[in-house]
Amino acid sequence: MQAEIDFDKEKYALILENNRIGIWEWPNLGAPEKIWSARMYDIMECSPTETKSSIDKFLEMAHPEDRERIGEALNKHLAKEAEFVVECRIRKKDGGYKWVKLSGQATWD
Repeated sequence: MQAEIDFDKEKYALILENNRIGIWEWPNLGAPEKIWSARMYDIMECSPTETKSSIDKFLEMAHPEDRERIGEALNKHLAKEAEFVVECRIRKKDGGYKWVKLSGQATWD
């Protein structure tokens, strides 16, 4: 059983890496803190020691013209009105921007 779990974890990690997917989790919707995967920090061009993973930090790094659209998409998803899929620009370390695609699925108890 443990061998199967380990194998599945390895496959999952390979899929994420090969598709350049970063993962984030928002364990408490009432709090701004999120948990970012190592790949998410790579995409955001920052490290856990220099950047606290939060919705506020993500929006700060998003292009000003995209912030409202990101918030609207997230709010619609959390209201169960739409899927959460949005393309936006995030600021790179050099001050330029790069396009990323965000998608997610909330789960409710």
